[in-house]
Amino acid sequence: MATKEIGSTIRQDADLWEIDFGRWEGMSFPEIAATDPELVDEWARGDMDFCFPKGESIEIFRERVERAAARMRNCQEDILIVVAHGGVIRFLICYFLELPPQSYLMFEVNPGSITRIRLHDGHGALAGLNDFDF
Repeated sequence: MATKEIGSTIRQDADLWEIDFGRWEGMSFPEIAATDPELVDEWARGDMDFCFPKGESIEIFRERVERAAARMRNCQEDILIVVAHGGVIRFLICYFLELPPQSYLMFEVNPGSITRIRLHDGHGALAGLNDFDF
């Protein structure tokens, strides 16, 4: 319905899929912490080389999100609506605000919330985080 109102089409982009958590997929944080406490500590340090057990590394995830972000930056549309998971949104914020990628854990992205990033001459400004107003 929203696409009709703004005259756009829906496109899927595999580069914007959430990270592959591997063996941790579907587990709660307490379950993960009980199963792999040393890996949780390693992940919390923000090491970009960290790889989820039988999953994807943070660095590979960041690279693919940034590929999509570069395409967005070059898009001629005035408004882009991206529906994505929190990890993707965190890396998009870092990319467009030109922050070090290790900063991604500094942002808390609530489920179902709206994040607004305004671009001017290719540079981003965070215009809203965790909004629920359309």
